[in-house]
Amino acid sequence: MMPTVFRSCVSRERPPHLCRGPRPVNPRSSARRRGGFWVPRQLLSGFVDSILTGQGRRLKTDSVTNLSRREQEVLDSLLENLSNKEIASKLNIAERTVKFHVSNLLNKFGVRRRADLILLTFQRRLSQV
Repeated sequence: MMPTVFRSCVSRERPPHLCRGPRPVNPRSSARRRGGFWVPRQLLSGFVDSILTGQGRRLKTDSVTNLSRREQEVLDSLLENLSNKEIASKLNIAERTVKFHVSNLLNKFGVRRRADLILLTFQRRLSQV
């Protein structure tokens, strides 16, 4: 079997000695092109370690136990990765009401993003097992 570099050159009818090897990939520009973002490995490792060892941001446990029935339903729907519109449809409430409940949940958990709320909820449920 012919190496990939040479196979592509042969298909273009170039002699192998004129073919250049694969170009090195810059992870930063590669990630941005795909619509993501690049995080240095050391920073990402530190974040993951802090989450796994429980040294990251802690839940406000006293207020988390005081979730209303509807807030619990909205939180369960968030864990199913549903959008606000889908949650509203599922619970037969307005999308604005869902946003209100999500905002209350973020405040009660002491986080700023839905992703953090989901992560902390999973972390809390795993620690209870």
